[in-house]
Amino acid sequence: MAEYIDRQAVNDALDKTCDIVCQYSKKQRYAMCGACPLGSAYDAIENVPSVHPTLYGYNIEHLELIARVLQKEDLPPERVTEALTDIGRIVAIVTDEFKETLQRAVQNIEWRTNE
Repeated sequence: MAEYIDRQAVNDALDKTCDIVCQYSKKQRYAMCGACPLGSAYDAIENVPSVHPTLYGYNIEHLELIARVLQKEDLPPERVTEALTDIGRIVAIVTDEFKETLQRAVQNIEWRTNE
């Protein structure tokens, strides 16, 4: 089983190691290509694909959004399957949700410009 780690935490750990090992300051390391002996490690980390938590291959954030929309529509769990198979209903629900979000954003912009 793979262990998931935070890419920023790895970069921070490499920075600390470079601070000890490298003769250049952090500012100089970023300015000078290859100045740090661990530069290839930074490149390797950047090339590792990002890990997003999934459930059965679906992005957790997307599933959470779907769950919130269905909850907002007050659909009981036993009706979720029915709602998900009715594509027209899904489109209507999502359209309404994004209309509300867009309206709030526009109102927020209008409010800021009226200040």
